[in-house]
Amino acid sequence: MKALDVEAVQAFVLAADLNSFTRAAEALDTTQSAVSLKLKRLEERLGRRLLERTPRRVRLLVERGSSQNRATWAGIGTRA
Repeated sequence: MKALDVEAVQAFVLAADLNSFTRAAEALDTTQSAVSLKLKRLEERLGRRLLERTPRRVRLLVERGSSQNRATWAGIGTRA
């Protein structure tokens, strides 16, 4: 299995934590569109959507069927 792009994973974690592509971009000193592209490529690489996007908010998608109903971070860990 090919390694994941570290910058894309960082963008994902920040976007999920900050609930915003714009704030994640500011934290990474890049543009919102660059963060969006990294997330799109990461989701394509993993074959699943990781974040729910709305015009004003970004939200981590929750893995259904989890025994503790926790979010699964695409095989890179879990978050309670």
